[in-house]
Amino acid sequence: SDGGDAWIWATSGLAPVVSGTQSHAGLVAASTHEHYFNGSSTTLTPSSGTYLIQYIYIPSVSVPSEIMLQFHTVSGSWEHRAYWGSNSITACGTTGSTCGTNGTPSRLSMGPLPSIQNAWVELIVKADDVGVNGLTINGWAYTLYNGGVLWDYSALGSSSTSNLSVNNLLVGQKVELYNSTGALKTSATVASGQTSVSLNVYNVGINKFPFRGYVKVYAGSGSLQYSSSLMTDIWGGDIYSYTQPVFSDSFNPGPLNNSIHSLSIGRAQFQNATSTPEEEYSNYDSVGDLLQDSTLHSGSSLATTYTYDSYGNRISAVNPNGEKSYFTYSSTYQYASPTLIANSLSPSVNQTNTYTYSSSTLYTLTHTDPMANITSFAYDQIGRTDQITEPPVNGTSAQIENSFLDSSNMFSVINENGNYTSYIYDGLGRIITTNHYQGNLSTPIVSSEHYTYNWQDHRASYTAADGNVTTYFYDYLGRLVKTTYPDLSFSTTYFNDTSLVQTNYDQNQHRTDLLHDAQQRLIGVRQYYSATGYYLTSYSFDSKGNLAKSIDPKGQTTTYAYDDMNRLVLTIYPDGYNETRTYDNIGNVLTIKDPNGNVISYSYDNLNRLTTKTYPDRSTETFTYDKNNNVIGFTNSNSSASFIYDSRNRLITETWNIPGILSWGITRHYDAAGNMISMTYPDFTVVSFSYDSLHRVTAVKTGSTTLATITYNSDNTVKTVTFGNGVVTTYAYDREHRSSRIKTVLGPNTLLDLNYTYDSVGNVLGIDNENYSYDRLDRLTSSTGPWASLGYGYDGVGNRLWSSIGSTNTTYTYGSYNRLNSAGSTSYTYDNNGNLKTQTTGSTTTSYSYNYENMLTRISQGSTILGSYAYGLSDQRIEKIEGGVTTVYDNQGPN
Repeated sequence: SDGGDAWIWATSGLAPVVSGTQSHAGLVAASTHEHYFNGSSTTLTPSSGTYLIQYIYIPSVSVPSEIMLQFHTVSGSWEHRAYWGSNSITACGTTGSTCGTNGTPSRLSMGPLPSIQNAWVELIVKADDVGVNGLTINGWAYTLYNGGVLWDYSALGSSSTSNLSVNNLLVGQKVELYNSTGALKTSATVASGQTSVSLNVYNVGINKFPFRGYVKVYAGSGSLQYSSSLMTDIWGGDIYSYTQPVFSDSFNPGPLNNSIHSLSIGRAQFQNATSTPEEEYSNYDSVGDLLQDSTLHSGSSLATTYTYDSYGNRISAVNPNGEKSYFTYSSTYQYASPTLIANSLSPSVNQTNTYTYSSSTLYTLTHTDPMANITSFAYDQIGRTDQITEPPVNGTSAQIENSFLDSSNMFSVINENGNYTSYIYDGLGRIITTNHYQGNLSTPIVSSEHYTYNWQDHRASYTAADGNVTTYFYDYLGRLVKTTYPDLSFSTTYFNDTSLVQTNYDQNQHRTDLLHDAQQRLIGVRQYYSATGYYLTSYSFDSKGNLAKSIDPKGQTTTYAYDDMNRLVLTIYPDGYNETRTYDNIGNVLTIKDPNGNVISYSYDNLNRLTTKTYPDRSTETFTYDKNNNVIGFTNSNSSASFIYDSRNRLITETWNIPGILSWGITRHYDAAGNMISMTYPDFTVVSFSYDSLHRVTAVKTGSTTLATITYNSDNTVKTVTFGNGVVTTYAYDREHRSSRIKTVLGPNTLLDLNYTYDSVGNVLGIDNENYSYDRLDRLTSSTGPWASLGYGYDGVGNRLWSSIGSTNTTYTYGSYNRLNSAGSTSYTYDNNGNLKTQTTGSTTTSYSYNYENMLTRISQGSTILGSYAYGLSDQRIEKIEGGVTTVYDNQGPN
């Protein structure tokens, strides 16, 4: 070994092994370092056309800048070399000389480093290319520049090592191989008398496997028959068998008049796939009205049917679940617009919306919702809405008015409280100024924002209400390439349209690459932790464009499967456990089976609103709704609730009940603009709120007692909060609207005074005498302050691997799916859903239990219960029992 390297054998228990026994690794070192052997009694004698093979594992934490293989022959020469990467190895320890001549068999470039990390990669080099064909190899050198890797098989492969073969083809069919960015690499056509093709991928520069790409198959006529999804595990020597597509044109458009053109009568997936190919069919009447839409699902047709009146207006629709909608038209409006739209809730109950129109313009004049609340509309002479009258609340209707001053290119909105917002436009109809007023247009402007544009109609600058300016720059295709922020920091984006890579640099000039395929789907994210090293997250898709697989930087894979309607039916997690879903005919989820094997069932009404959840123990959650789709009732085994809304669908009263423990209610009142102006709490305390013209809370009171008053800056940031006890907190901000100082005083006494500094992306660098540092992925790496110095280290997916406090170090280990297995001397276990199951420190084990929604229900140590918890609507915690004390939580609203 040379350059600080060494032979280190690693068994499967210590490091990844592909051979099944052991791999070998050198030390991580700077510059050139290597380990090697020569004079071996076991030799390889490659013939012309064969390949030298090397397996290598590149950890993301020690990526080298160059990998070189050197081959020693019995004649005593090391002058046979191939390298991947930077061409930095200029003096080899095996010779002490120049490592050959670049571009010759003594120093042959094989292209860039493999992009795959934390997984085994196969490297191949043709024996002829490094001049060892016909010679006997008795030595092999494993050479790196910087970093460190694991090595395994060093072997000799046949001439088929570089071939990708496809069988079961027809004469004249052509096969094309593309890389992941959509670039054609090679192709072949089936010759007369043949049924297969072989694509030599080495000849087109593919010498690292697995290769990421996709295959297209064309018929002899030249038409595309098949295009695979992105394949992430193509290896040299792979043999594929092609299944010829079978398709029968069973489209039936109905009695369609031959003068009707361009209507879609069906769609079929013209290639084989892992699931049933999609098929959709449409049927029309003689004048082109759609009568039926059908989708093939599991061999059966799911149909939506329609009927029409003599004017061609659709008057009914019935979906595959048998749910019906009806449309009514009136002679008053010449049957031109629907006056009633009804959805059937039951044979005797409909959800109905009705409309009236202007007989001269057919503009909508009124809309009556299913709860009989009426909204009315008025228009100016050219059909622009200039007034909207909301449904009355307690007999009073609020109005929104629009005012158009065309001569000044200005448009104003007057809200329900009479406050004006004006929008000024340039000659091309682009907003250049937005002004918010205290009241009408003659009152002071509270805030003003300004915009400019470039020749492409893209926004060139934005001036915030506080005067801070952000500018934007674009390329000739109109893509944003640079943003300069008010503090003069900037972010940039570069587009490589050949390799389909978008490179982003944030305000700290830290790099992230977004990789796309030819369909512009995101297939990879490279997050750079150093100037050249990165963590890779990759994505692949099925033939229909659904996400099929994601692989994180640690190589953990999550896979997804879909039914023939592209609905997610199976998710397989990195630990091997899975979640499955089933659906009804229109896509509502019927069941979810989680990795623990628990099945939750879901039921719906005729408007597809969730009405019941049923759990494995047969307990249920039920939901009821009004005709406007507001939740009005909820019940589960722990609690029940009811909700009442006003005519504008705002929640005004809610009542909660925990059987045998407590019942309570909350009421609300609103102003005309929808701001909540008072709330009555369960103990009958009434809290009132005041607002300014921008709907910002300015005061909070109970009765005549002021609890707090709040002032704001022009950019909507809080300026001061004055509490009822005389305590005042003031806030100052930097040009990026980040808090630079928070100071709290009571009279002459300072209670709190914090001063903040930030880096360009908003990470906190300092709080007074505290200092913080971050890595290129914005993860906290160190902090110093009164508590001494802290340090942190992470893996590729952000898991903390270690932390230090002074000289004390704590290490963390993780299992599959990034679950913390241990932190120092404390260990953790989990259920299949990922919920923390036990925590053990020394001889003490704490256990955790959960409900079917994965909410914590109990904490215990042995037979001692430390805490019990219950949940209500939307999994909000409603009760906690700890130390014999019961706490009930007053949650608000149905969401």
